[in-house]
Amino acid sequence: MKLVIFIHAGRAGYGITDGTIVRPASDGFCETYPDLRAVLAADALDALDSAVGPPIALGQVELLPPVPNPAKIVCVGLNYRKPYPVGGVAPPDPENIILFGKERQAIVGHGSALEIPPKGPDQSFDYEAEIAIVIGRQGLCIPPDQAMDHVAGFTAFNDGSVRDWQKHSIHAGKNFEKSGSCGPWMVTADEIVAPDDMTLIARLNGDVVQHAKASEMIYTMAEQISYISQVTTLLPGDIIATGSPDGTGGSRSPKRYLRKGDLLEISVSGVGTLANTVGRRRSIRISRALSCNPSGSMSRLTNYDGQHWPSSRVAGAAMMRQSRSPNTSLTRTAAAWNPTASSGCCNTRGSMRTAS
Repeated sequence: MKLVIFIHAGRAGYGITDGTIVRPASDGFCETYPDLRAVLAADALDALDSAVGPPIALGQVELLPPVPNPAKIVCVGLNYRKPYPVGGVAPPDPENIILFGKERQAIVGHGSALEIPPKGPDQSFDYEAEIAIVIGRQGLCIPPDQAMDHVAGFTAFNDGSVRDWQKHSIHAGKNFEKSGSCGPWMVTADEIVAPDDMTLIARLNGDVVQHAKASEMIYTMAEQISYISQVTTLLPGDIIATGSPDGTGGSRSPKRYLRKGDLLEISVSGVGTLANTVGRRRSIRISRALSCNPSGSMSRLTNYDGQHWPSSRVAGAAMMRQSRSPNTSLTRTAAAWNPTASSGCCNTRGSMRTAS
């Protein structure tokens, strides 16, 4: 099952997609489960499958990050063997799992523009393709052999990074507003038979820049979940970004950082492709209220006037490469950005070494 959060006709909602249409959760279902986190917490995904409304074409919605307002976004650093994208030297394997946090404001959804930071930081704005885990069942001190039982599903993730700032502050370098992305949707764990066999591919303007299998991670997904749960209680909807392989712009020679007009596509086999263009941050901000419940009452949701390619351009670029890899079952799609844009009811909208 593919789960989406979206905006359509001025309302935010959640539902199920097959990659071409969205079936929003019914008003009655939303009264019981006001957002997708509530569905996960109640273990009610099976009920959602039979409680959806009339279909909406996927191109008519704006896709948001696939988990509404996660309590935690935990990122794992240095989890693939590679040259370090800040220093350029391949470090030894870390003795322990390296963690850092990501703020929700740093993440946009599929089809939205990544924002190049203001002058200065814009000279080292980098991408990091990752497989992300979405937690479905609460847990503390989870044993590794039980860790995957706590997974609700998987999605694609871009850990956008400003390398120059990362040198003096990991948190700052990893948390510039709208520098990263997540999506296009969450695929439930039952559809991924062997998570360690998932393939991760990143393309920049159509060229493959990162390619790895999850089995190449230094620490497995189960080990990551178990380790993080020793520190804090994992909650339904928490996101764990599992690390990025070699090929980021900072590890290349010459370095190739993101520029205005770039198209970044991150594909995870069995999940789909997260596509984002790159634009500059604008000084004017537009705030809009969107309906987040079936009664139509308004809940504040802010969208920034970032730059978006027309959906036809993003979709066209994706469609030309739709069948490029026969071994990875990739689904490519793009949502139109609609400033008035969702039928539905969800409320949308944590030894020292620098991590990457």
